[in-house]
Amino acid sequence: MAWKYLEFERLQVTNRKRSNLPCDVVEGTTIKKTKKIDYKRLILKTLKITGPVTARELGAILKIKTKSASSHCQGMTLDGVLQKIPHARKREDANGHMECWLYDISA
Repeated sequence: MAWKYLEFERLQVTNRKRSNLPCDVVEGTTIKKTKKIDYKRLILKTLKITGPVTARELGAILKIKTKSASSHCQGMTLDGVLQKIPHARKREDANGHMECWLYDISA
């Protein structure tokens, strides 16, 4: 059973979700830490270029999940860095419209 956990952890290493396992590191070398991405900085840089966007559009631009983009934007809104603007868009798959939020840099 333990080999399954080890196999899973090695899979996480190859997917860059964690650093190398101590048992896989050659003696005398150091373990490389995985890079943490500063999404707040990326979001601000993107919004300066594109202007107000939805979380779905932001996720597509940054190649991250929509939920992740939305969570980061929500946190930045609570910090006062971004502002939420109510917005309605036409539905692509049906009649009517959908209400969504546009995120923009606070003035």
